[in-house]
Amino acid sequence: MKRRTGRLPDLGGAPGLADLRVPELPPPPRDAIARTDPARMGLPRGCPETVEYARTEALRFLDKERNLDGNLRGVGLGLREVNGEPTDEFALTFLAYEKRPPDKVPKGCLLPRFVTRGNQKIRVDVIEAPGEIQWTQTPCPQGSFDLSSCSGAAIATEADGDWDGTLGGTWRRLDGSGHRGLTNCHVAIGDLSFQQFIAGLPGTIARLFESPRGKRIFTGVPGAQNFQIMEIDTIWPILAPWLLPIPIAGALPFVFLDCAAGDIDHRAVGNPLFLPPPPPPARNVRGGIITGARIRSAQAPIPGTEVYKVGAQTGTTFGRIRIAFLQIPIAIGPLIVIFDQVLARLAIANGDSGSSMIERTDNHYIGSCWGGLPLNGPPVDLGGGNLMLDHALATPAHQTFWRMNLDLY
Repeated sequence: MKRRTGRLPDLGGAPGLADLRVPELPPPPRDAIARTDPARMGLPRGCPETVEYARTEALRFLDKERNLDGNLRGVGLGLREVNGEPTDEFALTFLAYEKRPPDKVPKGCLLPRFVTRGNQKIRVDVIEAPGEIQWTQTPCPQGSFDLSSCSGAAIATEADGDWDGTLGGTWRRLDGSGHRGLTNCHVAIGDLSFQQFIAGLPGTIARLFESPRGKRIFTGVPGAQNFQIMEIDTIWPILAPWLLPIPIAGALPFVFLDCAAGDIDHRAVGNPLFLPPPPPPARNVRGGIITGARIRSAQAPIPGTEVYKVGAQTGTTFGRIRIAFLQIPIAIGPLIVIFDQVLARLAIANGDSGSSMIERTDNHYIGSCWGGLPLNGPPVDLGGGNLMLDHALATPAHQTFWRMNLDLY
């Protein structure tokens, strides 16, 4: 079968991830492990069982024996969809490059209509996702942004440089002593786009384990352009180890964490503030920075939840969560599985990496956006080669709060 352009290649004899130099990482505190338990997240009835199934038994449908042509590309908690519209029934939702009738599925690979976890009967659904994942970081030109050190501000890794991504916001430290800023690890590392990652394989695999510590982050504040607002002090790379066992022999489990944080210079921001969202605009608002009301405590991602984000490139965009607790297998030599991602129908573009995904009604923090997928049509060219995708991918709060030393709860 012809390989799709942009799909991660199977590198065969490439060095295994275990052979790469990984930063020494601290052990998780007990509270961090507890927060990964879906039974403690306040999810709707039946959803914890679906999440547990997606993290375990469902992964067998994605291995090479059951996913012969690589058509299935992920599984998580979603809402059953009929003719592209969500219902109110939760489902075990698979992402597929192409949704096929049963007679077009290879023998032995057909998904069941229902699965069970304990005494829970779970509906199985499939969503077509023909596009390729892209990191939403590409340097974008200066001069078109309203700059501040609040959520949605354009940030750069070099003074007087192009803007590399977005500041997700500022939060208290876990010990309460000061404020910390949050963005993406791949933004802090700089000089790495998804296209460059693909083109440079297998050598670029090492970049997934590069620590961002010591990187400086610049933005603009009134009267102080190119002001260094923080220095990254977190050592976590783009991929962080998954805390729980998985049932696929030989697969390497990771969280696509892709977050970096540091203490905010007290001169950059007085309070971690930003406004509730305005009514949905007729089109994307460009260049706006939201300030004035607090980001509230973290909330577990639930399919159907209305969300928004403020990105340095696209401004304020609105949407809803489509799949939560999404597990994505990627074959780059060994099979790696990245866990618990959030997929939302939410426009995002190059330069928006690091923006926070926020629950729309009460401004609860959901997670940090790192990339996107064009599920409902080809990317939209915003000019200069900058592409806007119609779905955003984010790492959820329960994976970031302790690793980033943020008081999200």
